[in-house]
Amino acid sequence: MKVLRINKEDLKHNINIIKSIVKRSAVDDKGKSPKIIGVVKGNGYGLGLVEFSKFLIKNGIKILAVSSVEEALELKRAKIDNDVMLLSGTSIRTDLMKLVNKDVIISLTSFEDIEVLNRILKNKDKVQRVQIKIDTGFNRYGFKYEDLDELIEVLKSDESKKLKIVGTFSHFSYSYSQNKENTQKQFDLFISSVEKLKKNNIDTGDLHICNSSAFLKYPEMHLNAVRVGSAFLGRLQIENKYNLRKIGKLYTNICEIKSVRKGDTIGYSCSEKIKKNSRIAIAQIGYIDGLNSGKYNDTFKIIDKIRILKNSFFDIFKDKHIYYKINGSKCRVLGKIGMNHIVLDIKGKDVKINDEIEIDISPLNVNTNIRREYI
Repeated sequence: MKVLRINKEDLKHNINIIKSIVKRSAVDDKGKSPKIIGVVKGNGYGLGLVEFSKFLIKNGIKILAVSSVEEALELKRAKIDNDVMLLSGTSIRTDLMKLVNKDVIISLTSFEDIEVLNRILKNKDKVQRVQIKIDTGFNRYGFKYEDLDELIEVLKSDESKKLKIVGTFSHFSYSYSQNKENTQKQFDLFISSVEKLKKNNIDTGDLHICNSSAFLKYPEMHLNAVRVGSAFLGRLQIENKYNLRKIGKLYTNICEIKSVRKGDTIGYSCSEKIKKNSRIAIAQIGYIDGLNSGKYNDTFKIIDKIRILKNSFFDIFKDKHIYYKINGSKCRVLGKIGMNHIVLDIKGKDVKINDEIEIDISPLNVNTNIRREYI
């Protein structure tokens, strides 16, 4: 059996740390600390969309955010009554109709979004809550600064009278970098955009731009709300100086043990040759389940390429083998990880059939078909 276990006490510990950081940050003009928006995209960062959402709510996180229409509707089907906001934009009429019917907070990211949504609301006796997305440099969703004059005109028109703006937000593209320059430029552009909207009597609602990295690094940018996702899991793109605990361990059981002789080879391509007589353990788990999912070096900045080359050079001198734990003892993976199987060296270890293998892995990489268990 394979299972991803989530330690509830560790997760609660992380939530409390995040709450304490919010309490210490600057308050808004009404004397309130920022709201915490729990980002539960990507199947709840791998912890299970509904289970993770319910745990956050139980521990005081009142607002949830997702990145797809399907995720928003799944939360509503699960009878979650808290506010659910869709951070991505869409101009697809059928999707917008479903979001309206389920009272999801919709993000307006283009003039097409507004046009289609206004047509849907025309014959409905309903005010729809929306957020305005400002594109400050990510260049994916959102209105650019030069679009704001037209946006103001559209939002103040009679056609948009059923839209209630409850928030305005943007998204950092490089907040995990040690260099703050790009992040500061995006923040300043966002504030300038909000000021322009306000000067033209547009109620901007709650303001939020910080993701987990920016939330931890730049308390001066917290504004009215912060969006926290990966920080709940303690799995960060920045140095963990906050005593956050890693959430999520993958477990499976040893299904077979056998002896191998010196000179035997293991796995595809005969990739491992046994140097001494030994014992091996076999488990039914592999890359189809998310094991050894590598990170792509999809960067284009010269400085990042230099950093990757530097790290690659020093990696030559490191132990590049993969280790998983059995009964608390590190055991090396032999040969290549297969689609459905792994082989581990258990020579000299007190290991038997059905013992558990503990695998430290980002829950985001774990196949969604594997059961999530909160313990």
